[in-house]
Amino acid sequence: MNPKLKSALVLGGTLLLGMVIGGLVTGMVIGKRAQRTALFLGNEERFVTGAINFIEPLPEKRDTVARVLHHYGSAMASETRNYRKQQIMILDSMKHDLMPLLTDEQRERVHKRYEQMERGRKRLFQTE
Repeated sequence: MNPKLKSALVLGGTLLLGMVIGGLVTGMVIGKRAQRTALFLGNEERFVTGAINFIEPLPEKRDTVARVLHHYGSAMASETRNYRKQQIMILDSMKHDLMPLLTDEQRERVHKRYEQMERGRKRLFQTE
């Protein structure tokens, strides 16, 4: 094997390995950030605690700020739950309408993908 080809293969392999590792690390970081955001928006207490830590209100205004944040935190958590439920209903309707149009192989792929999405959703939102 000539030296130029060896060098090209080593460089190409290194580039490919770097891309794979970078993609995996990026996926982990984005996944953790999405989970933190989901927990923050979907839980009133976490929303209030996080906002108070961010705002750092003066001690004499802390209770007033907390009451305002609880009001909006409750609304945010409720809307987040409703949004998730609505997304699940839309995806289920799409699956119901789509399945009769697919071949057995396509149905199997769609079914596996839905299972992956469900596992990810449960892990992300820590539902039962």
